[in-house]
Amino acid sequence: MTLDKINFNNLAYLDTGMMNLYSDPMLTSSYSMPTFDFSQYMPGTFNAMDSFIPSYSTYPSMGAFNFNFEMPKFDMSMLMDMYNATMQNYKNQLSQIQEMFNLNFNWNTTPTASLKDVNYDSNSAKKLAQNAKSKAGAHSQKRCAEFVSNAIEASGIPVTRGHAYQMENNLRNNSHFKEVKVSKDELANLPAGCILVYPRGSAGYSSQYGHVEITLGNGKTASDFINNNPKYASNMKVFVPVTA
Repeated sequence: MTLDKINFNNLAYLDTGMMNLYSDPMLTSSYSMPTFDFSQYMPGTFNAMDSFIPSYSTYPSMGAFNFNFEMPKFDMSMLMDMYNATMQNYKNQLSQIQEMFNLNFNWNTTPTASLKDVNYDSNSAKKLAQNAKSKAGAHSQKRCAEFVSNAIEASGIPVTRGHAYQMENNLRNNSHFKEVKVSKDELANLPAGCILVYPRGSAGYSSQYGHVEITLGNGKTASDFINNNPKYASNMKVFVPVTA
C-alpha cells in the first residue's frame, strides 16, 4: 500500500503585525508549533496559514515556505508470512500437547496406526495408483488436488473435493481410507495407492494450497505430474485405502 506524496505548500505565512503584539523580551527566541491532523488533507496540497499561531514577540516575516512529506510503503506479504508462521507454530505445539496427554484435536490428529495394523485394500490401491499414473504429466500444472480427486473417483471411491491441504480432513472422514503413521525411512517403501497430503507450506510446497499425491509402489508418486522423489515432512499426512 503506497500513499501519494503530500506537498504542504504555504504551510505558514507569519504575520509580523500580529507578532508585534507580543512584546515580552523573554519570548523573543522561543516559539511553538501546533499539532496538525494530516489525515483530512491527504493526499493533496493545502495552506495552513490560519492554523499556525506563533507564541513569540518579534521576528521578521519568514514568508511562505514548502514542506514535502512522503508516507512509507508497507509490504503486507511480510505480515501474512508472520501470521502463517505463528499459526503453524501454534499447531505444532498443540500436536506436542496432544501426544503428551493423549488429547484429540480433529484438525491436527496424529495417527496411532501403522500400515500393518489396517485392512489395506490392495485391489482399490492398485486401481488408484494406475488411474493417477495414467493422467499425470511430466510437469506440475498446479492442479494436484483435482487430479488426485479424479483418480479416486475413477477407482469407484466417493470423495469430497477441495484444495490439496483440505484433503486431510476430507480423507480422514472417508470410510474408504485410514490415516497411518509413516517414518522418513518408510516413505520410499510405501505400497501403491497411498495418498500423501502436505499442509500449506510443508516440504516447500505451496503456502496457499499445500500438495497432495498418490504413491505408485515404486518409490514414485503421481498427481498432475509424476514425482520421482517424494518429500518427507514431519507434518505430512498419509492415508491408505482400506476395506470399508
